[in-house]
Amino acid sequence: MNKDKLLHWKRADTVIVLAVTLLYSLFAFVNLGSTTAPQTYWQSTQEGECVVLDLGESHTGYSMLYYCYVSNGGFSVSISADGEAWSDEVSAEMDQGMCYQWKYLGGGRTYDEAWKLGGRYVRIRADRIGLRLAEVILRDTETVTLTDTDEDGVEFTYEEKKLGCRIDYTVISHAGGNPKSANYSEGGRIADEQDSLKGDPSWFNSTYFDEIYHARTAYEHLHGQSAYETSHPPLGKLLMSIPIALFGMTPFAWRFAGTLAGVIMLPALYLLVKQLTKKTLPAALAMGLLSLDCMHFTQTRIATIDSFPVLFILLSSFFMLRFMQTDLGSADKGQFRKLLPDLALSGFFMGCGIASKWIVFYTAAGLAVCYFWTCAGYVIGVRRQSPSDREALKKALLRVLFLCLWCVLFFIVVPAVIYLLCYIPFFSSSFRDGSIRSVGDFFEKWFYVQKVCMFDYHSSPGLGMDHPYYSPWYEWPLSLRPMYYYASEYMPDGLNQSIFCFGNPAVWYISGLAMIATLFALIWSHRYRLQPDDTQFWHLRADIRSSERGIPAFLLIGFLAQFLPWVLVPRGTYIYHYFASVPFLIASLAWLISLVHSRNRQIALILSGFLILFALIFFVILYPYASGTPVPTAWLDLGKRIMNVTYYGG
Repeated sequence: MNKDKLLHWKRADTVIVLAVTLLYSLFAFVNLGSTTAPQTYWQSTQEGECVVLDLGESHTGYSMLYYCYVSNGGFSVSISADGEAWSDEVSAEMDQGMCYQWKYLGGGRTYDEAWKLGGRYVRIRADRIGLRLAEVILRDTETVTLTDTDEDGVEFTYEEKKLGCRIDYTVISHAGGNPKSANYSEGGRIADEQDSLKGDPSWFNSTYFDEIYHARTAYEHLHGQSAYETSHPPLGKLLMSIPIALFGMTPFAWRFAGTLAGVIMLPALYLLVKQLTKKTLPAALAMGLLSLDCMHFTQTRIATIDSFPVLFILLSSFFMLRFMQTDLGSADKGQFRKLLPDLALSGFFMGCGIASKWIVFYTAAGLAVCYFWTCAGYVIGVRRQSPSDREALKKALLRVLFLCLWCVLFFIVVPAVIYLLCYIPFFSSSFRDGSIRSVGDFFEKWFYVQKVCMFDYHSSPGLGMDHPYYSPWYEWPLSLRPMYYYASEYMPDGLNQSIFCFGNPAVWYISGLAMIATLFALIWSHRYRLQPDDTQFWHLRADIRSSERGIPAFLLIGFLAQFLPWVLVPRGTYIYHYFASVPFLIASLAWLISLVHSRNRQIALILSGFLILFALIFFVILYPYASGTPVPTAWLDLGKRIMNVTYYGG
């Protein structure tokens, strides 16, 4: 490993990092999600509690849209022409997986599948206590006959469907509730945010995929409620709750923190590769390829927790790399404590990662290998320089022991404190209701969550293997089974939209080959030739001090620490579990380009340009699948022929 921890930062590095980060941020945050959503709701306090709406006049053929928070029950709807005689009640589609989503009464994925109502009055009746109905919007879908004049002045008539025209209404009665209940709220709340929906229900204005767990839990953490999602540590959801506190419970807010983490990943990878190679071109290449990776774009724009551990993995690896590139021998001369900040920051970010998702435990093992690799190389170097100087060897061992004691603080105590502190807001409802009254109560509940909700769940053999998008680890490098997140709803003819999670072929395939080449580079660097008259050509040797062996070892350790454990995981796995491995693939490709750059800068520049262009072409073609942007079906068909995407809705 190159014993030079300086970044050799230049003005060009600053310009590149700022430019790419700003440009990517525009793509990532624009069209991220609606900035409006209902913030208040009517909560039923009695079974059968009902609210009556008056449209002012009779309408025919109108649809109902509704938006619910997490509810303990559903509701039914009936209509009336005079407010006296009511139709049979119809039940609204309602379950736990529909929280924070706009839905048409009657469900379905097209306009025609939504139920058409008719009449002046609408009655909404709660099935149970605990319905949280946030907003009801009525839209006219009746067909009207209109008159117009053509170019020759001839008058003609035509029919037009008034789809999407909102009908104003008033809440004229609210009955059957319990005003003495602490949860009692006025029925008029379902009509106080009529401008909170633009267009039709879609991923843009509603939760989709696992957002129904993570976004919901972030809101619950913010309001001190019992957490619904307990299969992962709470830090990621706590970070998600900050924008929700600032912007309200809207799609833009619950996706903001993860997207910001995805943006920060770009300069984080730039720093890692710059630290590794000391060159601007490889670092810029790595940053560019990550910004064009479809999985990175998709996975950081959905309100799940995966952005946070991957970011913390990159940061903890960066600071460990800085430690590895420090000459421990020169640090002997009164500057040994200068090693501590890098180790402290590596341990801090490792702790934040573990408190977000347990996959960072895998990285912790990799960091430990890197740390002891460096220390062992230092001790071996001291011994080889002075084979008979036992005092020098003793001092080297004592210094390593000194570092190890500090690492107990940095990599065990600090992460443990971070992890435990995150569970204070997690258990806030238990503190409030008195179920946690002592430290013993806290740790009893904490241990239950770790054992039952997390370890037992994730180690359940076969769990999720019946999922249609289950993908074993050996399929990930080739992106053979993209993960389905969203299919189109209520799209006009000729347009469609979908969201899948998959890799950019130009990034994954070439970077995968680069990682294989890195493995061979590590093996080749350990060879040594014997004497010419020996019958064997070369052997492997175990010297770990050489700089040319340290870099590929670091890259392989970073990659394998995140990839190999999934081979042993007994539960179902999916392609997004490859997310944390991809940055190390890209870094390995950047390192190979740095080797070319050392020999011929022009060729390295040309190769980098072709790689970025190749990745950009694939990103543009596959962008609709990565972003959910409505596009002509022909565009989706083009992406479908490239990737193994078998369904895009409609």
